[in-house]
Amino acid sequence: MPVIFQKKRSFFLLILCSLLAISEGFGQETKEKKVDVVYLTNGERIEGMLVTYLVDKHLVIMNKRGKSLRFEANEIERVTQETSLPRPIYLQKKGIAFLGQAGLITSPNTWPFGAETSFSINAVLGYRWKHYLQVGVGGQADVYRRWPMYPVYLDIRGDFFPKRLTPHYYLQSGYGITNTRVSTQLWGWGEHLFKGGPMFGAGFGLKLHTRTKAAMVLSAGYQLQNSYLWQNWGVRIDDIEWELINRPNFQRINIRFGVSL
Repeated sequence: MPVIFQKKRSFFLLILCSLLAISEGFGQETKEKKVDVVYLTNGERIEGMLVTYLVDKHLVIMNKRGKSLRFEANEIERVTQETSLPRPIYLQKKGIAFLGQAGLITSPNTWPFGAETSFSINAVLGYRWKHYLQVGVGGQADVYRRWPMYPVYLDIRGDFFPKRLTPHYYLQSGYGITNTRVSTQLWGWGEHLFKGGPMFGAGFGLKLHTRTKAAMVLSAGYQLQNSYLWQNWGVRIDDIEWELINRPNFQRINIRFGVSL
């Protein structure tokens, strides 16, 4: 197996294991547990762990934020131990949605240099109708060997189930924007002009909802980026200054990890 795919697989497995470990941690935290509760004469209720309790004198309790609070005997109504349930998992609801991710894109089929791996970031702003349907507009920054590409696209995505850990899908279609001039000292005279073209992407992944509005998203998919390579020979030939010499189609496998709001 090529080294590039071994690294890619290791990166994917590392993030996947981390995601599952966090998910397992959340699962364990959902179990019931006993906490100390102090009821004050002013009606306030404080949960935490008793640090010091001197009957008829005072007590010190550490609340859930880790802050130690001291109360005198005349402020205390009663002290009990009760069952406490953690805050429930937050499932994202209908409304404005945002996604930001970073990761790697790679392929053994890169024209004309062979396999490569590069960094990629993307952001999507959209509207979530149901857990299974979110529509928005996305922007991305990729690098194809030495040439930057900035795709802008329609983004459709969603979750399979309204659960804490759920499979996730996405579809993307748009246009890559770039206008990069490249010296052709390696190939001949003049220069190359690298321009963008249509792009398409699709993939699946996992989404982990937390107890806040932020959810973690790990995805892997396929990306196709069309482009156009023009050659300037340094002189006009038949009144043509630039000549289209190739249409590179960059096929990529991508792995991204990020946060959804």
